[in-house]
Amino acid sequence: MKRLPVSPLSANHSGGIVLVAVTIRFAVMVFLYLLAGGNSLQAVQIMKQEGIALNQSQYDDLNGKVGQMSAPLHSTSSGGTNNAAAFSNATSATAPAQNVFWYPDGQTYHITWDLGTNIPPTLRQLDTFAINIDSHDPGRKGFFGSISISTDGVVFTEIPGTVYKDLLAQAGTGINPLFNNVTYAFEPGEVVGFRYLRLNSFDDPSTNAAINLLQPRYVEVDAFTSKVPGGSSRPDFWSIRNGRFFVDDQWVFLKSGKLLRNFGGATSAGQFIADINVMIDQLYYNHVSINIYPDQFDTTADGRVDPNRLAGLEVIKQLIDHCWARGVFVSLNFETYNVGGGGVPAKLFQVYTNIVARNALLEEARDIEYSGVNGRRVPSIHHPYYLKWSRDFIRNFLRAIGDERASQLLYVETTVEPQYLGKNNVDADQRRAALDYSESARLAFEEWRSALPALDPRLAFTWPTNQAQRDSSIGNTHFNKFRGEALGRWVTGDIEAIRSVVPNVYIAVDYNHRFDDPNRLRMGDPDTFLGAVEGANLIQIAPHAPHWGTVSWDDVIRVNNQKQKGWAISEHMTANGGFPQDDSQMTAFLNNTLARGTRWGWDFVNIANNFPNDIFHLYHPNWTSSVLDIIEGANWNAWLTKIGVGEFTPEPRNQPAYYSIWRERHFTAQERTNENISGWYADPGDYGVPNLLRYALGLDPKTPGRADLSVEIREATTNSVTHEYLTVTYTRNRMAKEIETKVEVSENLSTWEVLPESNTISRIPQGEYETVVVRDSLAIADRPARYLRLRVKLL
Repeated sequence: MKRLPVSPLSANHSGGIVLVAVTIRFAVMVFLYLLAGGNSLQAVQIMKQEGIALNQSQYDDLNGKVGQMSAPLHSTSSGGTNNAAAFSNATSATAPAQNVFWYPDGQTYHITWDLGTNIPPTLRQLDTFAINIDSHDPGRKGFFGSISISTDGVVFTEIPGTVYKDLLAQAGTGINPLFNNVTYAFEPGEVVGFRYLRLNSFDDPSTNAAINLLQPRYVEVDAFTSKVPGGSSRPDFWSIRNGRFFVDDQWVFLKSGKLLRNFGGATSAGQFIADINVMIDQLYYNHVSINIYPDQFDTTADGRVDPNRLAGLEVIKQLIDHCWARGVFVSLNFETYNVGGGGVPAKLFQVYTNIVARNALLEEARDIEYSGVNGRRVPSIHHPYYLKWSRDFIRNFLRAIGDERASQLLYVETTVEPQYLGKNNVDADQRRAALDYSESARLAFEEWRSALPALDPRLAFTWPTNQAQRDSSIGNTHFNKFRGEALGRWVTGDIEAIRSVVPNVYIAVDYNHRFDDPNRLRMGDPDTFLGAVEGANLIQIAPHAPHWGTVSWDDVIRVNNQKQKGWAISEHMTANGGFPQDDSQMTAFLNNTLARGTRWGWDFVNIANNFPNDIFHLYHPNWTSSVLDIIEGANWNAWLTKIGVGEFTPEPRNQPAYYSIWRERHFTAQERTNENISGWYADPGDYGVPNLLRYALGLDPKTPGRADLSVEIREATTNSVTHEYLTVTYTRNRMAKEIETKVEVSENLSTWEVLPESNTISRIPQGEYETVVVRDSLAIADRPARYLRLRVKLL
């Protein structure tokens, strides 16, 4: 077999050591070295689908590149040679004449692509792999092949579950041809960490005439890849401690302002940025929350931003960039439901007519609690196509803003106020608010019930099949446990969709149970719902006036303690423009949040200045508020004192120095396509220091520079005894999520141990960099020699 020639690799890629500096003091050596990270295949439960649409990720990673064939060309029946044939009925997103091959019968062949390292191979994942096969004559009835990946171009690993050995069934080009499209769609994280991608085609010696697997004449391949989640990650100097938000060691009480706008139809960010500047400069907001209505971006209900709404997507990107540059925090909220708001495209109900939820009268459910008799149709949270659309949109939107911007998000909020309907405000028949009795809900119930253990009391309840049974099911304890668990699983599924793209982002979830819902129409069983929510960091209790009592707060606090969820607890929509203008009432509202929650912050909606023309707007045209005047202007500092928190002053930030941005700063567009100049292990200045180390330590790749790396002897006192310890001080790029820096110690230069995190004496932030001081574990007097080194590893 002839293997595709691979590009030469840097010697350091195999794990070589790069000495940057050597300092000797009292027989102690300090040096720095580079360790290339290894790759591992994490591929399980591969899903194979046939005939699905392509273009599953942001781009075609093969990008029209024809890989070098690993078997010789042969002649066509007409005597000519061909290696690229028009594939007129291919469903590929790329040109039909690209990536098309054919091979002779009787031998195994491979087609191999080197995808390069512009995306670090360890951060590459496979989204979709499509093989379009045209046998071109009726004697070729099948295909026998698989997909493999490799990190080095030498050792290839077949992806489990990708072997395809079957008859072709669809018509294609030519006279009496057979054509098939075999598409493998992989879940995020299933196939990760590779540089080389290979299509295998095997010869089948079978003589069974019913399955003659001769080599196909034409094979078109399209592979769609994306960056593995983990390239995007929140800054490691953000943390949640005891339900409060910290930047480094400063507690920040978040004054959050939510923007409800038609971003999807926007073509300019100018007015939005002007509003944000007012929020920051005049009104002391330190957190901007941007509400995303999917139907503004995705009118065709395919889970993607429409081409004619890409301008709106660019506006969102600009707003995230502006908030970061101004030094405030920014979050996104996805309103993917139709109760208490709405963002589900109308087209989705046209394409899938049975996607709508059904009330206890088996009528189509509409938002009759908040939007009247003509309220939006409510989708069933059990319907697979609704779940697919909503989660596809979340994933695709987060991918579209890019890893760097996703890393700048403080949190992502799952759909606003996830609930069933809680009340019929149109007429007196509350059965119209009882959900969900659709067929998809029944199937979900039967699956839930079948998983219950024997003798479980919930088995006593069976699915209602007539009106009397549906009536009696309203408020039923067992049915409400199913409804609560289903609602919690729905939210958890959305959380998983978010984290499949932005794995470390904080997640906010609204909780909407209320005192006036004895049948628990909104949430089902509250404790079951809250217990089923996994992965949330912040629970935001829906507006809860003090005179309503403390039931919702009590629910969240109880489950948080019992289940050790570790939630921050705050309030969703602490106030909007329609809230009381009486200062004493608003003071009671705000004091209630401080007494009940963890003092995460306040959430104000809608930050706009057209009150009273729009009752939801909090501000008059001159940006004064009759609702929030008690906390603004000169009053703000007094409230900070009451809260017990210091003032947070937003400071301008540079864009995070992630590798892609670092490359853009230091290399031209042409240089970024050349791995020998801009690759991880390249040394464009020929100074003996590769880009990886310069990126990690904040050095310019093209000019001589010295790393801020030093060693000294420092004294430390333990149990009243003072000893001298070797101490290393270095400056690192703390936004560099693709690498790991560790200080290691040895007594013989052969055996090395990583010093634990507890040996880090201090971290002093300096914008996107920080100075780190690490002390040895043993005093100098205890050993004749100690060697320290700083290890920089590509993850």
